[in-house]
Amino acid sequence: MVEQLRHYREFLQPRHMALAILTSPTTAIPKTELRQLGVEVFQEITNTKIQDEFKNYIISALKE
Repeated sequence: MVEQLRHYREFLQPRHMALAILTSPTTAIPKTELRQLGVEVFQEITNTKIQDEFKNYIISALKE
């Protein structure tokens, strides 16, 4: 996953990247590596607090 996102960032050069995950994954997610790539990670997106954080991230990204 990290390698795919690295290629995506290199070729498409997006201004913002986020990864939303429905539930807590059974395998570890390399959050540190993802954040170094500029990817925001939102785990357990079914949680209303996480949904609010994700919404605020999207609103902030759209304002730029």
